[in-house]
Amino acid sequence: MGDLLKRVFSLDVRSIALMRIATAAVLLWDTCDRIRHLADHYFADSAIPFEIAEEYYKFAPTWSLHLLSESNTYQTSLFIMQAIAACFLLVGYHSRIAAGICWILFASVLARVPPLLTGGDMLLCSLLFFLTLLPCSKCLSVHSKFKAPAGSVYSFATAALLLQFVVMYTVTGLLKLNSEWVDGTALMIILSDTGLAKPIGLWLTNFPVILMALTWGALLLELAAQVLLLSPYKTNQIRTVGVISFIGLHVGIFLTMEVLVFSIISIAGLLSLIPSSWWNYKPLSKLTTAKSNDDDSNKSDTSTSARPVPTAFPKISNAIAAWGLFVFLTVAATSLYTHATNIYISNKIVVVAHQFRFDQRWEMFTQPYGLCYRFVAEVRTADGRFVDILRSSEERSDREEVPPDTIKFKSARWLLLYRQMVSSQYYQQRIPTAKHLLKYNPAVGMPTVEEINGKELKLSVWVGSPEDRAAQGPAMMTYFDFRASGKYYFGEPHGRWVQRDDQGRIQASGNYDQGLRDGIWTNYHPNGKTASRGYYSDGLEHGDWTMWDADGLRIAHGPFIDGMMEGTWAFWYENGTVEHAQFIADERVTDEPGRE
Repeated sequence: MGDLLKRVFSLDVRSIALMRIATAAVLLWDTCDRIRHLADHYFADSAIPFEIAEEYYKFAPTWSLHLLSESNTYQTSLFIMQAIAACFLLVGYHSRIAAGICWILFASVLARVPPLLTGGDMLLCSLLFFLTLLPCSKCLSVHSKFKAPAGSVYSFATAALLLQFVVMYTVTGLLKLNSEWVDGTALMIILSDTGLAKPIGLWLTNFPVILMALTWGALLLELAAQVLLLSPYKTNQIRTVGVISFIGLHVGIFLTMEVLVFSIISIAGLLSLIPSSWWNYKPLSKLTTAKSNDDDSNKSDTSTSARPVPTAFPKISNAIAAWGLFVFLTVAATSLYTHATNIYISNKIVVVAHQFRFDQRWEMFTQPYGLCYRFVAEVRTADGRFVDILRSSEERSDREEVPPDTIKFKSARWLLLYRQMVSSQYYQQRIPTAKHLLKYNPAVGMPTVEEINGKELKLSVWVGSPEDRAAQGPAMMTYFDFRASGKYYFGEPHGRWVQRDDQGRIQASGNYDQGLRDGIWTNYHPNGKTASRGYYSDGLEHGDWTMWDADGLRIAHGPFIDGMMEGTWAFWYENGTVEHAQFIADERVTDEPGRE
């Protein structure tokens, strides 16, 4: 049994080193790409404000160095440190320490911007964690002088790394057992969406039969992950088929879909699973400094490399890896149970897993029609026009018609942000994103709200199949009034607010309590004089109210109860007459005429 486990879960130290280099390169590219969008997504006045992340974690606490200060200089410094650590990891300079620093900083930045979290980000974070537990600088590093001596590693860390991919593919495959994937139409649906598909993907939609075969092939490959990657029989040979097949799968995804780092980090991780026998062939053999015994070992398939390679602090590394593996598998099992039963399990393990960013989800492509969005950001301008600033600077002719095309965003991260906002999980992000359109429009070639003198914005979305979009109509994600000023809390107006008209004149002022008017509110005439003042409770008029005309003369006074006139009201007229009337549930029931 021990030999069997060793044969299955041993990884070649050269392959681990290759994964280290590839993972560091992906991290460096990702870091540079995020730096390119610092002002848009990470700075204090970005589309993802500092306080939104704080609110998001208010009831699910997490840690993040990026949430210690909203200073733009501080945020920039953390990204520069991450880039430097990634360079150290790339060349293999104190690799495990560099991997640990990279993991801390990358896990930290993921918490800073919850809406931009992807499966690829979580996988990258997981690989960095495993690299801290593996002898990743024994080969192809400055410490080894870029030589690659043969050797193998067998530990809980190698088992966890291998099972990361087995579980990821297996769970993804099981979640895809639905009508669109089983009948072979899933890829056609996904690649028909011009927002997600790359040019090659759009071209493939001309060949439905090929896409049907690719759909079934991807599904079967993922469901076969356990056999291809964990086979105890002819382990090297069968794993070779698996590694090549999965790398091919991710190359196909990379060429046809916009998925940020998911494909390339998956390929980087799969490099760690390269069997030792591969290193006997050119050009890899040129990197190996010692002749491997793989020719003999492959005959019996009982060994994976020439000799074992020790790991620093093996007991500590194994204990941490074993714990991480347990948490990771528990989260995967919980995810499958929730999907099968629609019963959410509140599990402390999941909370702990999040602190290490092990709470991975693999549901992106499981519901193809769920990826088909049509966004409309309809702005009312000062001259009364309605313009969809995500698509055209021209006035919309039919504001209820389903847009025929998707939006061309300036970057994949903007596309991700808008897609993520559809989920109620990120509802808090909708207002800041709408507000950000005042100064910056992420749609290619489209004007900002400020450029067209916009006053109000309604962000809506159509989701699902063409039939569903036409039948169900748009869902309004958020409304934003650029004329008003005030703060939000958990996506709702909260605290002191001032509302203005198109000319900037104050219309009303008062307090909100989680989106509902509360306390004293004052309304104003266009000339600036008070029009009415009274009390709100839970968003409804409740208490005494007084009204004045444009000249400042009192014209009415009385009580509201739950938004309706109730009790005795007094009305003043220009001739000096005062009239009293009784109201019940907004209905006038008696008159009591009189004179002051």
